[in-house]
Amino acid sequence: STITQQVIRNVYNHPRTLKRKIIEIWFALRLENMLSKVEILEQYLNRVQFGNQTFGIESAARLYFDKPFKNLSLAEAAFLVGLPNAPSLKNPYRSIDLGVRRQQYILAKMKACGFISPEEYNNAISEPLRIVPVEKQFRAPHFVEMIKQEVCKAGFDNINEVHTTLDLHIQSSVEMIVKNNLQTLKSKNVTNAAAFGRLC
Repeated sequence: STITQQVIRNVYNHPRTLKRKIIEIWFALRLENMLSKVEILEQYLNRVQFGNQTFGIESAARLYFDKPFKNLSLAEAAFLVGLPNAPSLKNPYRSIDLGVRRQQYILAKMKACGFISPEEYNNAISEPLRIVPVEKQFRAPHFVEMIKQEVCKAGFDNINEVHTTLDLHIQSSVEMIVKNNLQTLKSKNVTNAAAFGRLC
């Protein structure tokens, strides 16, 4: 499917049936009439899954490299762009080799199409990738990312401290429960999980 169709699929998340596929194509054609190719690509990169329950390239940059996307090197950006077509298979916390192979393919294509020079290509290929280890990531990453986005939307992007109602003890306990359940389901190829709660 095209990038446009994948954007539609990420927005509506319909079951994969023939009828839904036809509807998806119709919506994709409408979207292509409304947005430019660059805007569609931007929508795709802001919505697609990058593995480890991370959606959007900005969140992926912070998760895997601990920096905003705008600060990534060419090598790091090419690595991230290669993850969405098989995020579980290319999970850098399990093995980085498949992700690096895809990164090298993307860089070679960029050089062949004239988007980067041979020198930029050589520098990117030789740059070692430093993935942030899981244990060094900040606590409650999804919650923190959501708060950061809301603070920026409100126009307080230079604020240094935000007080929230998150209970880190409960958060850690739930994370441990999810992790243990994933271990139990490992033989069934279950690699991701989520926990839902409600206020009483």
